[in-house]
Amino acid sequence: MQYQDFLKRVDGRVAPRAIVPPAEWDPFVNGLRCAGGVPLAVLAPGSVDELRAIVRVCVEAGLPVVPQGANSGLVGASVPDASGRHVVLLTRRLGAVRQLAIADAVAVVEAGVRLSQLNFMLEPHRLQLGIDLGADPSIGGMIATNTGGSRMMRYGDMRRHVLGLEVVLADRDATMISNLRLTRKDNGRVGWAPLVSGAGGAMGIVTAAAIELDPLPQQSATMLMALGGIDAVPDLVIELRRALGEFLSACEIMSKAATEIALRHNPGLKNPFRDALPAQAMLVEVSSGLDRSAVDVEAVLLGATERLFAREAPGVEDALVVPPPVAWALRHAISDSLKMEGEVIGLDIGLPLAALPAFHAKAAAMLAADFPWLKLCDFGHCGDGGVHFNLVWPSGTGPAHRESARDDVRMRIYEAAVGVGGSFSAEHGLGPSNAAAFARFTPPDERQLTQGLRRIFDPWELLARALPPA
Repeated sequence: MQYQDFLKRVDGRVAPRAIVPPAEWDPFVNGLRCAGGVPLAVLAPGSVDELRAIVRVCVEAGLPVVPQGANSGLVGASVPDASGRHVVLLTRRLGAVRQLAIADAVAVVEAGVRLSQLNFMLEPHRLQLGIDLGADPSIGGMIATNTGGSRMMRYGDMRRHVLGLEVVLADRDATMISNLRLTRKDNGRVGWAPLVSGAGGAMGIVTAAAIELDPLPQQSATMLMALGGIDAVPDLVIELRRALGEFLSACEIMSKAATEIALRHNPGLKNPFRDALPAQAMLVEVSSGLDRSAVDVEAVLLGATERLFAREAPGVEDALVVPPPVAWALRHAISDSLKMEGEVIGLDIGLPLAALPAFHAKAAAMLAADFPWLKLCDFGHCGDGGVHFNLVWPSGTGPAHRESARDDVRMRIYEAAVGVGGSFSAEHGLGPSNAAAFARFTPPDERQLTQGLRRIFDPWELLARALPPA
């Protein structure tokens, strides 16, 4: 089908404003870490009725649909391929806050609402959606990827926050199913919303959600710990959980290689440690919804650290309190800084924390032996087992056949992670970038079940970017 033919089909079904002119397509066709393609059309419906009308046209014509929120995803599920057949369906104009129930600590919002917008609106009520991310995604995108973020050990992932959803199916009528309830306790129905969360859009297009909110911290404190190596991490996290209890909100690791690059490309950042950078740095954050008059979380953190040093916790070489903006600025500078050194092969893996040292040693040895030109610059959310095992490929190094080498190292790292009971996608979701891993590491029975469920939500497999067709 040609573009003009498609426009004739949607003519009269949506307002002219919903049709994005080809001259304005560029921001919507490429992902942050993966090349996109060429869409047939890009549309931005201003209501759920318009979105359903577009879906009906696409189903009638057999055209694949690519839902897209803020386009901040990292696995390619929100951008079209090169076929020229995909219709990109933007949810950014679905931006209404339909209900804010302060007594229930629940917000009912449309899919295009950004995380920053929601939290700005909630701040006067001392509430938040506590998932902390480097990007500013849409709520619909957060649900599609089941994102976790830096404070997942405190607040959980997005699936935990979803009380109900409004979803449009990719069937002939663009059926809308909705359960936007404020009630947390409701076992009077089969809960289908968790199936949609984390499915990357393959189980229908999220148009609105009832979101459980979290208390907004009134104070926080951060400490940077210098560790002799990755082996110290599992036992240290255990000790921190015991010592800090409900105040512990984040544990992040930053390798020496990743921290060096962040400091090199950000002159405003300074090495916070008294001596040379440690092999691994751990950022520890505590926070509380109580005012300082009730409890001083910095004092809690210092007391716990003193007890750790009194017991001579293995692998902990130094620790210093750093203002939260300083600590998080260093941590959040890593991702963009790595891009300044060469191509980044981003590997978002989840591991049982006890398996982290053995996995790290095995993977590092494999890289040194078989991919010596790649630089390991790992960091991430060690408190919940999430690790960004990122590799930098410096310009002018390595073999000429980059794509095959890239695919090879990616799959071998995934294999090592899955081999210790981990995941090839900790929080970035499913999409073309890890479709081969999904096919390889997901058991056949589970894939069959997934495809069976998918046919209910998407009978003709038109929502095919997150999960490949059967």
